[in-house]
Amino acid sequence: MNKGDKEIIYFEEEIGDEVGSEELTVGVRSSVYNYEETVGMAVNSNNAATQVSETKELKGRQEVTFTQENKYVKGTVNSVLTISNTMMLGLDQRLKFLIKYPYGCAEQTTSSVFPQLFIDKLSTIKDYSKKEIVDNINAGIQRLKLFQLSDGSFSYWPGENATSDYATNYIGHFLINAKNNGYYMDSMYDNWLNYTMSRVRGTNINSDYDVDLKCYSLYLLALAGKQNVSEMNYMYENYIKTMSDTSKMYLAAAYKLSGEGATAIKISSDVTAESIKKKFDEINARDRYYYNYSYGSRLRELAVYLDCYYTIYEKRDDKAFNEILTAMRTKDWYSTQTTSYSLLALSNVVANNAGEEIKGKIDVDGVITEWSTKDQYRMTLYEDAKKIRVIPEVDLMVYVNYYWEGIPVGVEQKNYSEGFTLERNFYDDEGKKINENTLKSGDIFWLEVIAKPSNKEMGRLENIAVTQILPSGWEIENLRVTNSNAPEWVEKKISDTTVSYTDIRDDRVMWFFDCDGSKPYTFFVKLTAVTKGEFEFAGTTLEAMYDHNFRAFKKGEKVKVE
Repeated sequence: MNKGDKEIIYFEEEIGDEVGSEELTVGVRSSVYNYEETVGMAVNSNNAATQVSETKELKGRQEVTFTQENKYVKGTVNSVLTISNTMMLGLDQRLKFLIKYPYGCAEQTTSSVFPQLFIDKLSTIKDYSKKEIVDNINAGIQRLKLFQLSDGSFSYWPGENATSDYATNYIGHFLINAKNNGYYMDSMYDNWLNYTMSRVRGTNINSDYDVDLKCYSLYLLALAGKQNVSEMNYMYENYIKTMSDTSKMYLAAAYKLSGEGATAIKISSDVTAESIKKKFDEINARDRYYYNYSYGSRLRELAVYLDCYYTIYEKRDDKAFNEILTAMRTKDWYSTQTTSYSLLALSNVVANNAGEEIKGKIDVDGVITEWSTKDQYRMTLYEDAKKIRVIPEVDLMVYVNYYWEGIPVGVEQKNYSEGFTLERNFYDDEGKKINENTLKSGDIFWLEVIAKPSNKEMGRLENIAVTQILPSGWEIENLRVTNSNAPEWVEKKISDTTVSYTDIRDDRVMWFFDCDGSKPYTFFVKLTAVTKGEFEFAGTTLEAMYDHNFRAFKKGEKVKVE
């Protein structure tokens, strides 16, 4: 280079096959000046972590063997074996699902932190420090303030002006428990409480929805020590014969918390775990949208029953407990609401006491470790372990949980379309279609994502999320921040699409919308090609947040900026 010249130099760096950090040293030398700088680079994987949790109950010196996953990205594995003399829930994979959930509406924000209040009962691997949990819960409380309206109720998304009735109750449920656990929330709690007390006095009952909502509100007021017995009596005297079994349990629990145990038993005596599920199926068959407003499911209703049953009868319904626990231990998909309420119910009724001493051996690939405990014994396993065998040496019940978390290798993503199809297009700033692999540094362009319902007769479906993660060589231009408008051709394309909320982050865009099944939905984001090189363009994801029957994925690709 000649004196005074400037040049940007690009080069490729080959990194190792494990996550972590790498150091890169860059040096410049001339006849009169030398300079050298070392910079750190984070190395991550494009694949998401996978969790495996297996819990076994061993009787009378029964042994168990676990086989550890052997295809993984080095440095990503966290594997723990826990042995106990009392039942363990072993639900860390469900906790991590909630804690890492990518969206952030009022319900999901609440569901991510609610079970963390009881993490000592729910977690086996104890992967989070007390400080982390406290920080998570406090952050959740601070975020929930963004949803609270001037009257004390809560909206579903930040910035909305409409009250979300169920979200308001559900957030209140969390706030009561957080307050009882010593968390500070200034005026937010009192504002919610005043709103709820006012609402139960002024609610006009015009539908089953109103009955369900009011019974849940009355239960929460009783839980907060602000029971309204006159309104409870009004619901009992006028609606007991027609209300759902779930509402009966809420109302009965409210009476129990108000010191009226006999009335509570009278109301709930004909409600069982089977009747709860049967009633849900009947209502859902008659009106599949009935539970949309409460984000409910068959298992969520059973969790409400278990929680209220324990309050009313001061003992747990073992059949309901085992059914919920079994469901939570599977790999089956459940929404944030169903997962959180199930964990809440389980944590409230599980025993948390130590028993007799147990002992035995653990064989990890031929290496023997002796163990004994009157509570829990925990062993961290190395990531390349293959076979783990637990050998109890007592005639007592022994409970074993094996947990493995890591990023698998060789995962091939495939397109799928269940209820929706996805389409992606790229345009220049004038609205002309372009090839995303012919971009030059500095180019401004638009990404279009189209979500098309596969069945135009499917009816209304609420709370759908579309997520697009973007390559590191592209930069998002947030029109809200720049206070600018989209071009006329973009406005025309999105004129028939109503977006409930748009979440724009550094590396991704998430659009949330409700669908009536009759038309495609179109979304745009403005981008700039910034950094030269070849990058991974992640796939586009669509999911109905409370109905796993509707989801789609369109594979990503490699893209280039010249």
